[in-house]
Amino acid sequence: MKFTTLRFIAVIMTITISFTSANKLSASALTLGGGGNWNDGYLCPQIFINNKDQGEAKIFAKEITQPNGENTYGMTFAFSQAPKDDMIKKVGLDLGSNKFRIAYRKMLNNFKYVNPWGNKYIEGTVQDEAGVQYPFKILLPYKTFGWYINDTEGNKIAASMNSHSTLRTSSVVSSKYTLRTNYQSYFDAKKSFDAISKNKKAYEDHVNAKKAKLTELSGQIEGLKTKAVEAGKNENNKRIELLEAQAILDDLLKKETSIAGEMTAINESTESLKKEKDDVTKIKEQLTKIVEDTKTAINAEYVKLVKYAPQRTADINQSKTDLFAENKDGYISNLNKVYS
Repeated sequence: MKFTTLRFIAVIMTITISFTSANKLSASALTLGGGGNWNDGYLCPQIFINNKDQGEAKIFAKEITQPNGENTYGMTFAFSQAPKDDMIKKVGLDLGSNKFRIAYRKMLNNFKYVNPWGNKYIEGTVQDEAGVQYPFKILLPYKTFGWYINDTEGNKIAASMNSHSTLRTSSVVSSKYTLRTNYQSYFDAKKSFDAISKNKKAYEDHVNAKKAKLTELSGQIEGLKTKAVEAGKNENNKRIELLEAQAILDDLLKKETSIAGEMTAINESTESLKKEKDDVTKIKEQLTKIVEDTKTAINAEYVKLVKYAPQRTADINQSKTDLFAENKDGYISNLNKVYS
């Protein structure tokens, strides 16, 4: 009797295990992947962008967690064959031979590793050059018993993607900020140089015009600050009035900051003008040094930007051309195409 009971339990367990395994296998029949390992990469069965399957691709865990060389600025995906959908081309750089690299600056730092019943996966958000965001999912290789990637490794990959995203996005923002700051120094020093190259009177007129503009903007800003405060105090005031005042104020503050940057260079050269009233040559030498030093700094930041965003090389180079041609609108327009 006891033997029969044990046999019955064993049969039930066998059936249960077989049924469970069959369910797992059938549910994962198309999502097994090719396995792999940490050092050589994992062959993932599916990569989803905007919920569209791109196909099977290998990811390189070691290079993600320890970036080097060409993988410093982005994550490489080696597809087994041509991607099934064009979404990868919207967010990634085509390296040829069915390899694509998604720049870390295009990844939002919201990736997480998930270990459900079935395939483990990493999901988060990526964006294209226009800043349009898409859900992104890497289905990790499946193993019926055991695993190819354990939870520690999965979490390490997701955490590295997030940290690289933050670092590279910050780097792009920093370079763009540095360029905008140096542009003001370059623009004003160049204008000052052009003015003093004519005569001292033209230079003094240039300085006085900038001072007058700063005074004008300061007056507008003070008036808008007062308006914003009053709008906030009046409970019956329409919300839109306050918002409009704040929007205009923000814009003027940006202009004031811009002109303040120019004024710094002007004030420095004005002091030199006072000390060297009769020595125009020395003032021109000083302004020449400011122009050349600023150009060197600007060129260095553009080199960095090309590394961060190789897809935007043409826009980056055009932005630099426009900057040195003193085409401010073109310079800013092309720089803004480098989405961070």
